[in-house]
Order: sequence, then C-alpha cells, then structure tokens
Amino acid sequence: VVAQKLQAGFRGLMGRRQVSILGGIGRSLQKHDMLNGLSNLGRTPFTGRNHAYLSFTRRNEGLGGRLDALRLLESFPFLTSVDLSYNQLNNLTSLSQLPFLSTVTVHHNNIPTAVDFSRAAPPVAENNADMQVGSCLKSLDLSHNAVEVLLDLHTHPYLTHLNLSQNKLQGDLTPMSSCRHLRVLDVSMNSLTSDRGLAHLQIETLNLSGNQLTVLQD
Repeated sequence: VVAQKLQAGFRGLMGRRQVSILGGIGRSLQKHDMLNGLSNLGRTPFTGRNHAYLSFTRRNEGLGGRLDALRLLESFPFLTSVDLSYNQLNNLTSLSQLPFLSTVTVHHNNIPTAVDFSRAAPPVAENNADMQVGSCLKSLDLSHNAVEVLLDLHTHPYLTHLNLSQNKLQGDLTPMSSCRHLRVLDVSMNSLTSDRGLAHLQIETLNLSGNQLTVLQD
C-alpha cells in the first residue's frame, strides 16, 4: 500500500512537472531572471553619458517556468536587445517602455497581434535631459506564434528585418506598406491570400511560401 502511494505521488509530481514544462502554467518575470539574463554593459544610447545593461535574454526551451508577463523589464529603459523566445507571452505591451529597442526576438510564444508595442512611454530623462525619440526597432522575430492581427507598422519606420512565419495571418499585407526600410521579410506558412502592401517596398529577401495566394501584385 505504501509503495502504491509513493508511486501515485511520484506520478502526480511528474505530471505537474510536465504541465509546467509543456506550457500549462506561466509566471511573471522575476528579479533572478533579470540577474541571469542581463548582459552587454555599455554606454546608454544616444548620449553615452552613463552605463547600463543593453541586452536581456530569457529563453525557455523546455526547462519549465515559462514567462507570461514582462512588467519588470520596464525598469530597464535603455535595453536595445531582448530575446524572450520559448515562453508563454501573449502580448508585448511592456516593451513600449523600452524606447531604444532595436532587436526583439520572441519566437515560439502565444502572441496574437503584431505589433502591439510602440514608443508609447514618456520621454526618457537622463541627467535631466528629456530625449524625444521614435521607435528604433530594426529587427523583429515573431515566428511560431499565434499572430492573426497585423497592426499598421508606421510606428516602426526603421524596421529592416521582420519574421512572421508560422503564424495565422490572413488576407493581405497592407499594414506593412509604410515600412519603407524593410529589406528582409518572411511571412511563410500563414494563410495569406494576397501580397498587397508590398508593391512599393524595396524588399531584397522575401519568403511567401506556404500561403494561399490568389492575388499577386506586379
């Protein structure tokens, strides 16, 4: 009887562990995540007057404890690069508080909307000098998510690399029409029916494979 109870308890423990690993339970970003993930200590963007951490990485590739909230990131406004792949994120609104971001890697999450963050934060004050800057985003990887809604990308005018492969996009790509600096675009493995929105862009590398295209612009 004791052995049976021990086996049952072990199976229950392993079951809970598997749920955590496979993505049943998410959690918020914690201080120890920040301590382990911050890197690239350098001078603050634009002014270079002070030093700050510029990069943050918190991937979770089957190790358990996947993230579903990023509020703590807002305390590090000088980050220029974040990698939050393999978590349970369903929005990126906290990134609006990071006006100097140039590279965002968030593949393998549960994000339904692209792009739901922009330079919405108040000006960053450094040494009492308010800095009015727009979005600095240049590279965004949202592949392997659940993106169904593509917002107008005019708030990210300097975007050059965009990966939206393996999502749930439908219709066309009109929201990208304002991305005049876009050079590399991957929207493969979606349900797009038209490439409308790309005609006037100078894209050098384009992947439209695995869609349901019925309308192609010249």
